[in-house]
Amino acid sequence: MQWGLCILGIEELGKFVLLSEAAASVGSGSEVLTIPIGVFRNHKTKSEKGQSLFKKWGVDLSLAGIPLTKETREQLWYVTWDDENQEIKKDLRVLAVGAINKTEVLRELMRLGLSKMQAEASRAA
Repeated sequence: MQWGLCILGIEELGKFVLLSEAAASVGSGSEVLTIPIGVFRNHKTKSEKGQSLFKKWGVDLSLAGIPLTKETREQLWYVTWDDENQEIKKDLRVLAVGAINKTEVLRELMRLGLSKMQAEASRAA
């Protein structure tokens, strides 16, 4: 489940990038930022934008060996109902061999990136 939380966190950073881009494109004095709803709700776009922010900070999240995709997120968060067997089914294929080690690597990469973000924010303040 930690993978799922990391993926959601990356998408939240992607929203930050979308909002920053929108803010940069409006003139001063404007109180409204415009982002097309299809873009703002697009998980792939938010994930890509978030991952690009980590790369900007010198952190390559792909080094964890975890597919940080919409499909991975859905496999981790959602279940399906099997009418025939009357049971909940969970697709755990994404949790391949070495998942715990990969999770630790991803968490460390996330921590490193967020530390760099905090340092960047401190310099800007």
